[in-house]
Amino acid sequence: MATPHFYREPGTPSSAEPLQQGDTFPPRPPLNPKEQLIVAVIKAFTNTNSMSVADTVLYLADPVNVACTTGDPEPELWALYSALLRYARSVPFDDDAAHGRLVLLLQALKAQPEPPPGPGRDVLLSTWGGTSVWASLALFGAVAREEWDEAPGARGGTGSADEVREWRNLNAFVARVTAAGVYDFSVYGFWALRDTLSPLDPAEAQGPRTDTWVGDRLDEFLPAAVMWPVCAGRVLYGEAVKAGWNGQEFSLTRWQSWWERLHEIVLSNVGEETRYMAQMAIRAMDEATKAGTS
Repeated sequence: MATPHFYREPGTPSSAEPLQQGDTFPPRPPLNPKEQLIVAVIKAFTNTNSMSVADTVLYLADPVNVACTTGDPEPELWALYSALLRYARSVPFDDDAAHGRLVLLLQALKAQPEPPPGPGRDVLLSTWGGTSVWASLALFGAVAREEWDEAPGARGGTGSADEVREWRNLNAFVARVTAAGVYDFSVYGFWALRDTLSPLDPAEAQGPRTDTWVGDRLDEFLPAAVMWPVCAGRVLYGEAVKAGWNGQEFSLTRWQSWWERLHEIVLSNVGEETRYMAQMAIRAMDEATKAGTS
């Protein structure tokens, strides 16, 4: 069975080629002390309300703002967004309040004033592109792209229950970020749904299973893919409508085929959790379609 290729999409900054079957990464290092402190602050803001939005943003953004004028802000931004995304993995996908607080925090970071001009800021923007540190959430997309290499089983074997759960939580968060208009990760939703529900092109097929990229690992990858219609269904359906029936990525044809495939999964020999997830996705897609055509 081929390794799901949304680990590294061809043409992205992370790699020019997708991972091949059997490719793995070394064990993931733990959070460093700086990232651990950032997680502690985010957790306090998200779970206990012991910190205000303003105080949290000040704590998280100040090292970046200082580095923009006196040093290199890239490591500070990388630590901030890595910690945020690693923490999002631990937030249950259906904890709407906690995910909402995380999205609110990202919105607040995006809305704050730009740091004053300085050599660090200039180098950052010339290296990564864009005209702003905060309004464009510089490096957030790049850090998220690296986080997407941490799908279940990326470090060898099949995904553990913890990996599957964390992958679903992370996709739920990023889908909510997309739905809120904070940052557009809709292509990640396309990758997840395509790799889980779309038939392979015969030229791409590898191994004994040639139906989808995830093959017989549906129980590992469907829960995360389902988060996209559940948390950002209207956005994805809107992309399908814009593309029409023959779009290269999103399209009404794909939307319909994914819906049909989910119905097949419900009636197939899959685990109860996977069947429940498929039913959840069907309901969300029905709601998004109804809202988009009303």
